Amino acid sequence: MSIIIDFSLGDHSSPDGWSSFWAAKAAEFPLAFCEAHVPQLLQALGIQDPPEAELLLDWALVDNTTIQGLNAQYRHKNEATDVLSFPIYHSAAEALAAVLATKQPQILLGQVVVSAEWAEANCQLDPRTKDLADPLQAYLVDRFFHGTLHCLGQHHDTDDDYETVITAQNAAIATLFPIPVPTAL
Repeated sequence: MSIIIDFSLGDHSSPDGWSSFWAAKAAEFPLAFCEAHVPQLLQALGIQDPPEAELLLDWALVDNTTIQGLNAQYRHKNEATDVLSFPIYHSAAEALAAVLATKQPQILLGQVVVSAEWAEANCQLDPRTKDLADPLQAYLVDRFFHGTLHCLGQHHDTDDDYETVITAQNAAIATLFPIPVPTAL
């Protein structure tokens, strides 16, 4: 199994140079690293031997205005947030069953949208990322992995669900970053 991530930079047309800063950050984003390590998220969910297929994820880095609009439209919360996910399937098992049933070599799991502005404002506050050489990149990876878990069917509508998602996320991230991982952000 392989993971293919389509990474895009949203439309940022502010006059203050914000878009050129984020275009440079997007160019530095460790995409190959993420593609190589998303399978650890699957393993953290107990999926040890997925079928031979390419799992596709669409990741977008946007500004607070864009994510606030999406949050208002799809979750009826008119506020910016760190990450939104738009999964195609209800669970990883359902997605993998679709791979087996259709025998398609590729299957889209969904889209993950992360606010770059939110990440920039919070990366120095997160105990897992604040002391790293590049806390912003580590925080972005963490948020994209969190959203990917949603595309794999992990949700946190209750406190117990939240703990399940965070446990799976932390199991994967702890192997990637040499820092202690708390149970919640």
